Amino acid sequence: MMLMMPSVVRLTSPLVAMPATDPLAGSDQVDVADLRGRASFRLPPGTDPQWCDFWLATDTADPDPPVVSTIGECLHAVVWRSAVGLLPAAAARRHAAPGVSFVPVTGHQPSRVVLAWRAGEVDMLVHDLIDIVGGGTRTPASVRRAR
Repeated sequence: MMLMMPSVVRLTSPLVAMPATDPLAGSDQVDVADLRGRASFRLPPGTDPQWCDFWLATDTADPDPPVVSTIGECLHAVVWRSAVGLLPAAAARRHAAPGVSFVPVTGHQPSRVVLAWRAGEVDMLVHDLIDIVGGGTRTPASVRRAR
């Protein structure tokens, strides 16, 4: 069994993706409690329960919510089914789509961005990446070597 060495490099608050026509779409922020009971989506059977608990905090009342596996499928559910759902903050930058609004969520724990590598492998580039992504101030090894 290969042990992994994880490092939390950033905490980010999730966003709610919702139809641009939703009354909450123009809000500065939305409390996760305001999303409960609204049309949403679900993850495929067999998805880790902790993953589901985190990302499906909306507790949909929809008896047949769409099953989604990717952010693109989540956005399709927003546009085609008027669903709302939590997504990583990076989704707003990388997956902007017509008809979809992204609003910051309050009342929900932050998402952890984690970098992991195999135990016993000391690669300075991995440590540099952790430092850079985490907002550290160390001089990366690649810069130190170039001096």
